Amino acid sequence: MSVCAVQVNNQASAKVDQGDSRPADGVDRGSDELPAIPAGRPDDLGDGCVTLDPAAVLRANRRSFALRVQGQSMIDAGICDGDVVVGEFTPEAKPGAVVVALIDGESALKRFVVQQGQPYLASENPSYPDLVPLSELVIQGVVHTIIRRIR
Repeated sequence: MSVCAVQVNNQASAKVDQGDSRPADGVDRGSDELPAIPAGRPDDLGDGCVTLDPAAVLRANRRSFALRVQGQSMIDAGICDGDVVVGEFTPEAKPGAVVVALIDGESALKRFVVQQGQPYLASENPSYPDLVPLSELVIQGVVHTIIRRIR
């Protein structure tokens, strides 16, 4: 999984892991370069990063990520195809959190659920199945912000 790490410097800009630096006036509106995170069925992510206004979406002293959503499985949580989700890298999540996770080796954006001691990833659209791990579920980060471009 290729995740874009955002590191905030002491100025009003953010620098991403590919060494790309752009003005920090929010999301680069002219670019579709964000890595994507499936909100449908798990899939591999692409490469690419974007510059963010740190004060708008990043929390101080935290490792953050930004991913562009692909798919409709999270629409009932207000997360739509093309949105950008921002979150913090962490291997732990509370039940109910929207997470970026690896499930049986594939990436997904879903709601983390634990029911009768068994963890799984829930879709927020009845047209998509929940994802129950066959062998592995690894939480990679927790989403705290959704960025949507008004068209």
